[in-house]
Amino acid sequence: MTDGGMPTVQDDDGFVLLYRQHRSALVWHVRSHGASEAEATDAVQDAFAAALRAGGRIRDGRAWPAWLRTVALRSYLRGRRGADGLLVLVADPPDLVAATGSVGDAVEAHREEELVLSMLAALPARQREVFGLHYEGWSTAEIAARLSMGQPAVRQNLARARRTLRESISEKEGAPE
Repeated sequence: MTDGGMPTVQDDDGFVLLYRQHRSALVWHVRSHGASEAEATDAVQDAFAAALRAGGRIRDGRAWPAWLRTVALRSYLRGRRGADGLLVLVADPPDLVAATGSVGDAVEAHREEELVLSMLAALPARQREVFGLHYEGWSTAEIAARLSMGQPAVRQNLARARRTLRESISEKEGAPE
């Protein structure tokens, strides 16, 4: 069921674990590239459907997170709904009201999430990609290797993304509602 601490999709339990561990982060990743929630959810469903089809061909469990990110993002960028036209049913998303404690808190949390996602979507594509990978815990060396660029370029893109996001936050905080 696991390989190197990461789940595999060799059986139903492994797939369920893989899904639970990565679905939310994948939706967030695709949304950070400008997708709506519906578009991101569709792309992530496509990625998990592809994971079921790929099943035993990916032996190293540590490869799944990057593979799923790549497939989900490509699906969104292609703007398609699914290669076979079939819907892949997924569990309902977590109840935001239960997580935050009240409807008002849930609404505010949703507004804040939408604001952050719109700020990320406004970044240039390379900065958004570098920032997203860094946020997911990738080192500058790993990002550089993944994106075929030097570590200084990774650090520069990360610094520019942070500066732009700080400026956007400052503007939003200073603007009247």
